[in-house]
Amino acid sequence: MHLKNKILLLFLLSCFTFQAQVTDIDGNSYDTVRIGTQTWMAENLNVATFRNGDPIPEAKTKEEWMKAVEMRQAAWCYYENDPLNGDKYGKLYNWFAVKDVRGLAPLGYHVSSKADWNTLIKYVNLIPWPDDWNEGGGVATKLKSTSDWADWYAVWEETGQFFYYNSNGNNVSGLNCMPAGNRFDDADSESSEFWGLNNVGSWWCSDYYNYEEGISYHITRMDSDVINDFAFKSNGFSVRCIKN
Repeated sequence: MHLKNKILLLFLLSCFTFQAQVTDIDGNSYDTVRIGTQTWMAENLNVATFRNGDPIPEAKTKEEWMKAVEMRQAAWCYYENDPLNGDKYGKLYNWFAVKDVRGLAPLGYHVSSKADWNTLIKYVNLIPWPDDWNEGGGVATKLKSTSDWADWYAVWEETGQFFYYNSNGNNVSGLNCMPAGNRFDDADSESSEFWGLNNVGSWWCSDYYNYEEGISYHITRMDSDVINDFAFKSNGFSVRCIKN
């Protein structure tokens, strides 16, 4: 290995360190990684029980999901209601599950806040990691998993030249953000209410924005940056937790 690459590798290892696993109340264990001063779960939450022992209702149909939203109550689901997706990508939660006082995160952890995400992004952005897709590496590229992201293609109109893009990240951070997709809130949609598997990862923050919307962060296959946005609390997004 070239000396410059060895030095860079040693520097990166000092920035990102895998820690002991954390276990939720259901017995699910998650890898964790220390990134700067923070310790994050390196997997999406997959719990079906609040920390006090109360079950979190599963919404298996669109009607059950929307009823929970109307009652402003917690609910979770698997992407397309398929447990195999849960094994790989974790569960999707509405915002009311995130903010329920009974506690969604494992003991000693909390659902990540906007401040937590901003600290993460700022830190990871300073870490050098050149890659072929985006010179210097974008934040999202460093957070994304090295697999499961769908490739995409583009044609330059002026020349007709065809471009192929590998959308996977380098995951140098160890956070391993995967494209779990989401459940959107359109109750009138005649098509599937699920969207984005292998194309987007969406994560709730614990922060309150207004009566209808919460704060969320998104990574798409086509961008090298992390997107901060508002979203209706009725959406189903993934959740990442961080150590207290």
